[in-house]
Amino acid sequence: MCMRSLSFVLLVWLVGVLHAQRSERFCLTPSLNHGYVFRYQSTFPHDTDLTYACDHGHKPAVEGWWARATCRNGKWSHEPKCIDEKACLPPTIPNAGYVQNSDGWFVQGTDLTITCDKGYEHKGPDTSVRCVAGSWTSVPVCEERADACGAPPEVHHAVIINEEYQVVFAANSQLQYQCKDGYQTEDGDTKKTIRCEAGNWTRGPTCTRSSTDSGTNDGGTERDFTTIAKCGKIPIIEHGVVSQIETSYFKYECAVYYKRVGPDTVKCYTDGSWSQQPACEAFYCSVNTVRSRELVNVGQRYIEDGKTLILECVTRSWGWTTYAHFQCTDGNVQATRCCTQYSHDRNSC
Repeated sequence: MCMRSLSFVLLVWLVGVLHAQRSERFCLTPSLNHGYVFRYQSTFPHDTDLTYACDHGHKPAVEGWWARATCRNGKWSHEPKCIDEKACLPPTIPNAGYVQNSDGWFVQGTDLTITCDKGYEHKGPDTSVRCVAGSWTSVPVCEERADACGAPPEVHHAVIINEEYQVVFAANSQLQYQCKDGYQTEDGDTKKTIRCEAGNWTRGPTCTRSSTDSGTNDGGTERDFTTIAKCGKIPIIEHGVVSQIETSYFKYECAVYYKRVGPDTVKCYTDGSWSQQPACEAFYCSVNTVRSRELVNVGQRYIEDGKTLILECVTRSWGWTTYAHFQCTDGNVQATRCCTQYSHDRNSC
């Protein structure tokens, strides 16, 4: 009986070993024209390396004068291959793209047209590169456009639903915020779209609890109020402070550059819950001089809604300093040309 059990265990072990060997397949030694393999062998087990180099006048199809490939379940991490030393490997160009070659490299004399990503533009006149003697000629640079926008502002209790996260967005890009369940925008909706205009996003939403979730009603039945002491600690709202406290109510005041959205007064219900609280919504514009070629770089500046900001320009007019005026209206920036202050005063800019 014991011998039968032992035989069965050995059989199961042998089947497991054979299965493992089949699941981790061997790699065959590649046929390497114009090159040679270090320590030649007919097959390579899973997770082992093959090191190779190329004959004079050739080079590996990856970076370096020698290369290493790893066997991964019957396939090499890259196909070992020796190519003409005058061929070029694909160039790395940040924030740009070009038509790839299925071979993985480019023969000498190949011209590539470089296309900048959305939100970027060429710096200088060069928009293409040429493969010459194994290297690329001067590679174009793609820099962020002055009218592009950075990542959209974070909004509490909301997500962006129509676009993946990225650092730069092209002018006129549109993004849509979606408030989470139980929350709504200041317009009573659950979604709001913002747009990239002149390097700035239009104002986003403020997602606050909807009236059905905030305790403002109970199936249409009127609810009674009591003193605010019965509700405990006063809620904290972002960018807001309590400006007035009375026995039966209190009020919030928003910080500079923010405005109140929602009820003016907060009370305490007899069941110990607060009535709906307001939110402090961003109410300003921003101008990022880092992204502008026309303005003297003074970093990012903020403009209170309804106010005007004057910034110095790089260019001069007959030796006089020029300025641009930025007007913030409902979260949108309107800018003038760069003119002398005299021209601005005469409304002739």
